[in-house]
Amino acid sequence: PGEVPAGAWLADGAYSAMAPQVRGIQPGPNRRVLAVDRYGLFEIDRPAFVGIYRVTGEERFGLYRLTTLERAVDGHPVRLVDRLASATTALEEPGGRVEGTWAAQPPRWTFPGRAEWQDVHVTSCRYHGRQIGAVWMHPPEKGWVVVTMPIPPTATFVLVSAGLVDGAPEFGRAEVHVDLRAGSGGAPTRLTFANEPGRFGRTVPLPPDHGGRLELAVGAANNGRRHFCLDATVW
Repeated sequence: PGEVPAGAWLADGAYSAMAPQVRGIQPGPNRRVLAVDRYGLFEIDRPAFVGIYRVTGEERFGLYRLTTLERAVDGHPVRLVDRLASATTALEEPGGRVEGTWAAQPPRWTFPGRAEWQDVHVTSCRYHGRQIGAVWMHPPEKGWVVVTMPIPPTATFVLVSAGLVDGAPEFGRAEVHVDLRAGSGGAPTRLTFANEPGRFGRTVPLPPDHGGRLELAVGAANNGRRHFCLDATVW
């Protein structure tokens, strides 16, 4: 008790999830799972816990199922919100790459000549009326904002907990992409976050040759009002 890993997990890695089966959300590949953490509810993909957690019990309460899990991997999770100062940042744009500069007061990564909203920093992000600590990573006008996170050499999974904050989604606005870059081969793993408010959890296995390094690149086809926050937890 007392440890609350990033994303949506309760004390020491156990969490509970409820899957509504009414009002158009039916069992199947599109079923939504709501996870409970100290901030309230947050939505995850059904496979988000695969490889990290194992089921220890299930109970049904009318139209809902309560599933309890425990962590199935060893080691203490590493969170981006705790290690942002030891990361590096950059803007990847059509005209080239701009490296970020760390500023201690207030603590944040800045980019020369760019607006304050382009800074990368830990802040309080509002999701469904609740304030949640995460890393602000607003997509640039063109290209990607990239955070390179140092991770343990033995890490095997990353959980990305991210989404647009309250008030950001508007009809016709663009979805946000997060590209995970790790290892020496293959294309990045792309996670897509819809034009809707809320935190969403996605878990991705890491390649064995990641070399203690994970890049998270955030971009959008049109960055208007893409007020986006992200955290990453690595095991």
